[in-house]
Amino acid sequence: MTQTETVDPETGEVTMQQPPPANQVPAVAEPQRKGPLDLPPPQQLPKTGFAKLAESIAACTEEVGKNPVAKAGENKFQSYNYARMQDILGTLTPLMSKHGIVILQTEVQRGFMDGGNAIYATYDFTIMHKTGEVWPFPQRQTGVSRTRDSKGGFDDKGLNKCHTSARKYFLMALFQIPTVDEDDADSQDGYTRAGRPVTKGKGKSNGKPAEQSENPAPPEEQTEAAPKQKPHPIERPQGISAAEWGGKFISMILECESEDEINAWVKENEQSLVDLKSHAAKIFANVERTMKDRIKWITK
Repeated sequence: MTQTETVDPETGEVTMQQPPPANQVPAVAEPQRKGPLDLPPPQQLPKTGFAKLAESIAACTEEVGKNPVAKAGENKFQSYNYARMQDILGTLTPLMSKHGIVILQTEVQRGFMDGGNAIYATYDFTIMHKTGEVWPFPQRQTGVSRTRDSKGGFDDKGLNKCHTSARKYFLMALFQIPTVDEDDADSQDGYTRAGRPVTKGKGKSNGKPAEQSENPAPPEEQTEAAPKQKPHPIERPQGISAAEWGGKFISMILECESEDEINAWVKENEQSLVDLKSHAAKIFANVERTMKDRIKWITK
């Protein structure tokens, strides 16, 4: 009885299968669906000039600088304010309309991370102008969300949160909107820009002990304060698929702000990337394409 090889289209892993007995009618195979990492590269955009589009983006950025986005969101656990999506849209929507800017968001990839505890989705953002000008290539951004709610149940809004998160941070980067109301390190008046006392010494604020709750509960927007990770080896523990590892690596690359930082991540994960290329070529190609797109975005 001859064995046949089957190649997983997502991971590239090879498995052996026994053929069905001669007296058994083989099951009808369902049409094979393409996985999230088998998607085609970004579509080609029409070649146009973009002088008026760039001018409009600059004009919006200037107006946002003069009239900063309100930070109505409050993280009580870590005592800072942040701009909510509705705050950003409330400021940008009329400005984008005024200057003729149109932005389209298209999902190009999705997958799971952390053993299925988190979902990520990557989107291409096409920037256009009312005159017909189009930015030369799409801008790519990834959103990540938990797949479980606070009670441990399935979070059916996880993918929607990825959509909102990606759009929020894309708009903040495009129009140079600060992420949170951070303390000013050069402040001499003892107060932050939000009007909160600057903490001096352990557990003190303006000479008085800081008030702390015995059982503080992080709010829903806790991810706003997540520190940026330095380049380090990303482990691939038992049970994690090549797609999940690739998703984690991509999420780190999309936070890089320089080509040197991207190269540092590559160096720290060199052997894992070599293995990925050997055993899951399609996933490696997606990782490589993401790095190239990010470098274009950084060096444009």
